[in-house]
Amino acid sequence: MSISEKPTAEQRLVALWSAVRDASSLFRRGEADELLGVPHLTSVLQALAFDARRLARLIEARQSSEPGEAERPTEEGDRARVLVVDDDPNAAGALQDALEPQFAARVATEPSEVLHLVKETPFDAVVTDLQMPGIDGLGLLELLQRELNPSPPVVLISGVIDEKQRLEALELGAFDVMSKPLDLPELTARLHRAVRYGRELSRQRTLQGTDELTGLLNRRAFKNALAAALRDRRAGPQPLLAVAMIDQDGLKRVNDAYGHARGDEAIALLANALRRARRTSDQAARLGGDEFALMMPGTDRAGAEAVLARVGRELAATALDVGAGEKLPLSVSWGIATMGQPDRFTDGAALLERADEELYEMKRRKRAVPTHVNSDVHH
Repeated sequence: MSISEKPTAEQRLVALWSAVRDASSLFRRGEADELLGVPHLTSVLQALAFDARRLARLIEARQSSEPGEAERPTEEGDRARVLVVDDDPNAAGALQDALEPQFAARVATEPSEVLHLVKETPFDAVVTDLQMPGIDGLGLLELLQRELNPSPPVVLISGVIDEKQRLEALELGAFDVMSKPLDLPELTARLHRAVRYGRELSRQRTLQGTDELTGLLNRRAFKNALAAALRDRRAGPQPLLAVAMIDQDGLKRVNDAYGHARGDEAIALLANALRRARRTSDQAARLGGDEFALMMPGTDRAGAEAVLARVGRELAATALDVGAGEKLPLSVSWGIATMGQPDRFTDGAALLERADEELYEMKRRKRAVPTHVNSDVHH
């Protein structure tokens, strides 16, 4: 990594770090203690390398009191999360320290662990060495793109790379390709660009899967989430899974009597009640109109009924203001279907169909006894 126009003190620290890095290549093969006859040389070199990198980082941070545009964090007070992947722990640590003033950087020295790490933590970008044993940089790029949607932007770095390799990497979906020795300001600028791209892509995908009125999942996103939950059940133990179809009572009458703007407010109130009543693991969606769905992993029928009872209470406690001091009470109907004993549904479509049948059975029973909404709304 080239660093130009640095003070003599930092130049010495960088030179010291380079010497320690070169020496460390010996103890990585387990040869240093035996060849040099120095007890605990491994621990000494590791500590020296760490201290040298830390001091260099402190000096660089002190000099950067007025960073340029490319050196500012991607968002004020919000450092982007960057994963540094390199099978050489010294090289990975050095790059992590260089990026730390502007990014929340984390290191992975085992490429096989990267997918788990990225699933666990939503990294904004990944910087990976191209040449690594086992899974190389291109293999890691393909793995992330196959398993994650969207996958974080990947910047590949390599000491030896020709134009053919660079084009291959870009065609496979790499966000950028850089050659060593790395120029820190250039790498930083490219990473900020990668982070902005990744966040915008994630934002667009979120919007595509979100209902505009309520902010809940839309129909497509809910079906995808249900399909993923069913795949998880097939891949491991067979946990319980409950799905509910939920319908707002009397919404057509609200629209007819007070206008669609009031109807939209009623829909938003139900969405808020769902958000408050559901558990963290539950997925709520607006499928369209006054039709909602709720997926409850690890839940049996009794547990699902308890969640939906909370939804009903939450909604009843927040009446719809229709003007002129008039408050309109609201209510919902629902149907539940579960996977696990005693139900034996085989797919998501059958599960939703059964929940829908129960929903309309509840609505049929309610029509025999008018609800508050039906009795209070006047034409």
